[in-house]
Amino acid sequence: PALPPGRVYQLWVVADQPISAGIAEPGSRGGFSVVTSPSVTSRPKAFALTIEPTGGRPAPTGAMFLLGSM
Repeated sequence: PALPPGRVYQLWVVADQPISAGIAEPGSRGGFSVVTSPSVTSRPKAFALTIEPTGGRPAPTGAMFLLGSM
């Protein structure tokens, strides 16, 4: 869905705790492009997507509305 002003999608690698994998922008065809992508060295158990304030956050502040386990 379209985001309200001042909000971004943030991608998370879920290991023992969620680790930011970057900011994701929705594409015109329904996919996502990861805009920033810090190195993630933890072995993932799942991936998640949240809606966060612009710039992202070090930990999720909202519900994980997409969650896929490995």
